[in-house]
Amino acid sequence: AAATTIYKDLHMRLPDFFPATTRLAAHYADLPTRLDDAEALALEAFEKGGDNPGIDRILGEILARKNKAEAAIRHLERCQKASPLDAEGLFFLGKSYVEAKQADQGEKTLEAALNAGLDVDQAAAANALLQAP
Repeated sequence: AAATTIYKDLHMRLPDFFPATTRLAAHYADLPTRLDDAEALALEAFEKGGDNPGIDRILGEILARKNKAEAAIRHLERCQKASPLDAEGLFFLGKSYVEAKQADQGEKTLEAALNAGLDVDQAAAANALLQAP
């Protein structure tokens, strides 16, 4: 909560400082009731920060949480080209592949996410996606 307050204050004082906007978006992404705010902030940071893997990562995760698979894939793949995604990033990319009807790529990516060490809830979600017809 304190970090959110700090990033919110920085965003208000320095609206062109996209790192604060990106971090605020990341904090909001963890709150289901704030996903629309998170998406708006991440898009704002993307417009200001341009080609930035950190922004692509946050924006891709938010879009995946909002079931906007094609857009999520685009951002997460761009991020992955800059540096390998962690387990959570692989989960959101794999989930998006499955939702976009790219089953083979989704299965491969979700298995990589499981092998990379997802938390319990995401592991259960990944397994459910892998078991779905």
